[in-house]
Amino acid sequence: MLKSLPYQLGGIPMQCPVCEHEAAEGAFGDPAKCPSCGVFYHKALANKERIEQARAAKARPAPQPVKAAPVKRLGFMYCPSCGATNSGRTQTKGSIFVELILWLCFLLPGLIYSIWRLASRQQVCQTCSNPGLIPTNSPRAKKELGLE
Repeated sequence: MLKSLPYQLGGIPMQCPVCEHEAAEGAFGDPAKCPSCGVFYHKALANKERIEQARAAKARPAPQPVKAAPVKRLGFMYCPSCGATNSGRTQTKGSIFVELILWLCFLLPGLIYSIWRLASRQQVCQTCSNPGLIPTNSPRAKKELGLE
């Protein structure tokens, strides 16, 4: 009987968004105000929609940022001669046998030769022994490796 009341009063049935009281449109008045709880219909409806949108936004997962594909880093240095990427190896010029003979026979030439050998160390490619290694993060290496 109560559910059919709005239709009997004549008019479109309206339901309060706060207390869910249902009555005819005319019962709510000109500034639509709920006869049961006294809240203004349009303000309560707008507030209810804002709350529902906020809940929907919280329920929706945030989009994950797109990550760049990881760069294959096979080594720290790039050899432009053979195209290999590796960490390189240290190469000392001269001969250890010559150094030992100079130390055993002549003290001062042995010392000079040892200092020269230590000063002339350099990084060379492990593959082709070329001394012209460049870092893999240099523009030339990136271009030749196709990373740019």
